[in-house]
Amino acid sequence: MRRSVTLYRTFICTRALVYFDCALKAPQRITLLCGDIAKTDFKNGTHVYAGSLLFPDVLMAKIAEIILKGNAKTFSTLRRFPENIESIHTRQIKLWKTIDVVVSWQETAPLYIYKIRPLRQPTPMLG
Repeated sequence: MRRSVTLYRTFICTRALVYFDCALKAPQRITLLCGDIAKTDFKNGTHVYAGSLLFPDVLMAKIAEIILKGNAKTFSTLRRFPENIESIHTRQIKLWKTIDVVVSWQETAPLYIYKIRPLRQPTPMLG
């Protein structure tokens, strides 16, 4: 079992290096932001990640509101949205999959990946 964990870590590290290398080659396509997620404008982001392990429910609700107003296709988080948020936005925020990722504080942790269907503005009636 120990060997599979080592292989898994090698695979993750190799994959991360490939992604990082791609990011360096195409800086106009990838933007990394670091800041207060409740105050950061990421409405043009298509794939959003938050290391939200210790975020309170109130902040997770705020993140859901912000994401639904933007263009995000996915939202990845270390903490699953609280049940009430998932039930309120059941059509717009869908848990797509959960994967284990290597983290520094333990071997692995779950990463929750949500597919996002942004809120749509009603289309005007043609008269």
